Amino acid sequence: MSSHYRQILENLSKEFAIEKFFGQTVFKVNRAGFLYFRYSKRYSGDKYFFGAETSVISQLQNAIYTVLFVCGDENNVLVIPSDLFNEIIKDVAPSGSQWKVNIFFTGEKVELKVSGKERIDVTNYLNNTDFILSKGYFVEQKIPRKEIDYELIKKKLESKKDDREVKIELLKSRLVNYASLSEEPTKFEEVITEVFGELGFECEHIGGSGKTDVLAKSNYRSVIEAKATKRASVTKVNFTRLKQHKKRHGADFVIVVAKNFDPAVVRDSEIENAILFPISILTDLLEISKNYPLNPNLLLNLFIKQGVIKTDDLEYVRDEYKRWQAYKKGLYILIDNLSEEKRRTCDELVGAVNAKLEIEAGVSDFFSREEMRKILGFLQIEPLKIVHEKEEGYTRVLDIQNSCKLLNMFVDYLRKGVG
Repeated sequence: MSSHYRQILENLSKEFAIEKFFGQTVFKVNRAGFLYFRYSKRYSGDKYFFGAETSVISQLQNAIYTVLFVCGDENNVLVIPSDLFNEIIKDVAPSGSQWKVNIFFTGEKVELKVSGKERIDVTNYLNNTDFILSKGYFVEQKIPRKEIDYELIKKKLESKKDDREVKIELLKSRLVNYASLSEEPTKFEEVITEVFGELGFECEHIGGSGKTDVLAKSNYRSVIEAKATKRASVTKVNFTRLKQHKKRHGADFVIVVAKNFDPAVVRDSEIENAILFPISILTDLLEISKNYPLNPNLLLNLFIKQGVIKTDDLEYVRDEYKRWQAYKKGLYILIDNLSEEKRRTCDELVGAVNAKLEIEAGVSDFFSREEMRKILGFLQIEPLKIVHEKEEGYTRVLDIQNSCKLLNMFVDYLRKGVG
């Protein structure tokens, strides 16, 4: 236990059941709440610089947690509850594997800043352990993980999100919780089956002694080992047995999923040509899949790696998502630029749409002439008939509101599938 926060833990242990969860910085409170300690020495100008690990926050994101920033010593502790911290780092890209957090003491005022956002006043959170860590703070999660009422969670989420977002949030929550439920490994295997199914694979949960846990199929096949553990990371993997599973199922890849992996396991995986998926990577992919349909072809670049998948390895997936977002935005900009009266040529529309996309989405020369012609052809198909072509010119048949409404209904129909 670090001397920087020993006394804090001793004081809190008088009121709470506290135990080390993983590493030297994360502690479990009343079975399901968490404390995440960060320490910085004092720099000139009464400044303190911290790093909040993305791997830790990812594991805690569906739990009630508190970040305690120890500024120099235990007399200056900034106590930030999870709802506030999640809001602080929202839409902020981490630097490497951390969010950089800077804290400034200026007279009677304490301010916090993360890269890309303005400073915020957090004076009221200084040494406020009595209020933030009151007995009621963790009461909602005093039940063991295996008894978590996911129906209750679903009802809470339904009031804020659409059905797909509810499904993904529940899946992420179960993934994080079951990754530690080593006494019931089947639950982790089942949720991994669902996760890879959500990513576009045809999955079969097999499990049982001497068998692969999950078989994921597409135009390539993967055997998946789900390693639930109460430790911070998996310390041992039987790669020889996994290679036997690979041969038995005619698979192309061996995948291991766990909370995290010890360096020795990472080294072995590189030698054995196996792929390690920390659950933080899967939660990131699930988050992207809320708004962008992932598929095995897109994810193949991850599977051809050896060793542990890192956050940076997902950059190409994020780029594809951004391109898809720009494509959607461009489609509606096109409808807006079409007129019900004046015909516009394909070249005119390419120029107008690309110019607005450069301003609104930061992409230049997005649509080619050939691609624009294909889009205009699509908008002329029988179920839509949004666009009319005559003499190398295009007009909009319906007004903007009804054109967008019809397009949305058509896309929604395709998304839900034919029942």
